[in-house]
Amino acid sequence: MEQKQWTILFDLEETLIESWSDRALLVNKVKLIEKFIQFKLKESRQMLGRRFANPPLAMPRFGIMSWAVWNDADKKEFQQEIQPWLEEQMRITFRQDLILSMDDWALLVMKNTGLKLSRQDIFDFCNKETILFWLRNAIHEFPEGEITLIDDTVTHNNVIVSGTRKINIMNVDKL
Repeated sequence: MEQKQWTILFDLEETLIESWSDRALLVNKVKLIEKFIQFKLKESRQMLGRRFANPPLAMPRFGIMSWAVWNDADKKEFQQEIQPWLEEQMRITFRQDLILSMDDWALLVMKNTGLKLSRQDIFDFCNKETILFWLRNAIHEFPEGEITLIDDTVTHNNVIVSGTRKINIMNVDKL
C-alpha cells in the first residue's frame, strides 16, 4: 500500500526544551506531541475505507526548524549534545538532512525562490510560516508530501497547500 511521506519539523525552545541554555525537557508538551502523532497516523489509516481516500501517512521523519540554531556551530552543538538526548526521551530519530540552521533555511529559500536573505533578515523580518510559504513549491532539497511544523509561537492549524505539499502549522500549546 502506497503511503504519503510525512515530515515533522520541531521548534526547540518552549516546544521541546525550556531554552537553548536550559535544556529541560518540556514533558507535558512532548506528551501532547506524541498523542498528536498517534492521532494523525490513526486518522489517516481510517480514511482508507472511504471513497477517494488519500494514501495513509507514513511514519514521520523528524527535523528541526528552530531559530535557536543559527549556524553550523549551533547545528553541531544540537547534534552532539541535544539530539541524542531528545531522541532517547522522545523515542524518535532525527534525520540529519532535516536538521537545519537559520543559515540553511536562508540558503534553501535562495535556491528555491531567488530571495537572498541573511540569517538576521530571517530573524528580524520573517516568521516560520513565511519561510514555509516561500518553500511550498520548492524543487530543491525540501521534502514533499505532508509537512507539519510544531512550534509554540505560530497560529494554530494554518495550512499551506501546493501541488506536491500540504504544510500544517501547529501550535504545540493547542494540540
